[in-house]
This record gives sequence, C-alpha cells and structure tokens, in this order.
Amino acid sequence: MTDRVEAQTIAGPRGSFQIPLKPEYVRKKCELLTHQVWAGEYEHPSLPKEGIEYVLDIGCCLGAFAVWALSKWPRLIHIQGYDPHEEALAFFKQNVAFSNAHCLAVTTAPGPVEFHMYSDWGMCSTHYGSNNHGAGYERLVDTIHPKDLPCADLLKIDAEGVEGEVCNNYPYLDKVKVLLVEYHDLTQKEQVRAAAAGVGLSLLEDRVEAGSCQGIYIWNRK
Repeated sequence: MTDRVEAQTIAGPRGSFQIPLKPEYVRKKCELLTHQVWAGEYEHPSLPKEGIEYVLDIGCCLGAFAVWALSKWPRLIHIQGYDPHEEALAFFKQNVAFSNAHCLAVTTAPGPVEFHMYSDWGMCSTHYGSNNHGAGYERLVDTIHPKDLPCADLLKIDAEGVEGEVCNNYPYLDKVKVLLVEYHDLTQKEQVRAAAAGVGLSLLEDRVEAGSCQGIYIWNRK
C-alpha cells in the first residue's frame, strides 16, 4: 500500500522533496530522474516568463516537473496531476502544494486498463506491455479520456506512449501556451507534431536522445 513506502528527503528547488527510500534501485532511479528534470530537461530560453498560471501534468510521478514549474513561474496558481501509479502519486501529493492529484491513466481506451508496473517507476505504462524495464507486474487502473481534461496554459506529457492520443483528443490544445512532451517513438512524435502545428504552436526544440527515436519536444505559442 502507498502509506508503507518509506521516504527519503532530498533538496529541491523549492526546499525538501520526498522520494522513495527503498528498494535501493528504485531510490536511485527516482533521484536520477528527478534531478534530470531540475537540471533543465524541459528548459528553453524562449519559454514565456509570464502568463503560465494553470498546468496540466500528465505522468506527474513524484512531482519533480511540477516543482520545477513552480520555481520557474512563481505566479503559477494551480496544477492538475494525473498518474495511475498509486505509490508515486502519494509522493506527488506530499511534494506539490495547491495541486489536485488524480490516480487515473490518461488514455482514449475505456477503463479499467492494465497498468504495467516496473522497478523503474519512470517507465510504468498502460501502453508498454513488454517486460524490458526490470521485473514487473500488472494492475488494473481507472482511466480518463483526454477530452475530459481541464483547460491549461501549459500541457506536459510524459506518460510512456499516450502522447499522440492526448494531443489529438485534448479539446483545449488551441489554448495551450506551452506544450512539453517526452515522445517515445517516431509515430508518437509525428502525431504530436501534426497536432501542435495544427493549432499554431511553434517548435522551439526537438531534443533527440542519442541513438534513439525518443526525445523531448518543446513548443510554445508566439
């Protein structure tokens, strides 16, 4: 159960930040992924300095991105976080102030769906069914369709394979000022590109991982 996951405190950009203490391989991976976000995984000099008040964080995990966003946009009013990983979401609730956290998988598939759990919390997914990321198991999780998500100034998606269907079905994409996406294959990348360009967003950067078809997409509205 969630309340049995012991925590370790690390220093974050807004003070203390909780990550799982054990098992050790989970602690190390969570700390690594958290510091990657804080080191500027989604940063770009052309991102707006003002006007970001509502954030939609899909695949919110422990809250590293939300904390980064709060430090970058001090006038940020509210964050809606979605993640079907119950244990990770408990940490998000501790780490992120004035937010709503929802234990739901964002997908067009009707729920409940199989959620694949791995030792690497960052790779847990409703879409990646192969056991390529460490010993894993499945649990059934409830879902929310992208069309039912709220309007936001900033949409961030890091949810291991749903980026295309979210962008294609999110009804407020034309209102989004900043779109930040971790894509996981070329099909997802093209779907995101077409959807973003179709609503007038401008590509700031495409950071492709070396030797991979995965990367970070950074878009904004001029």
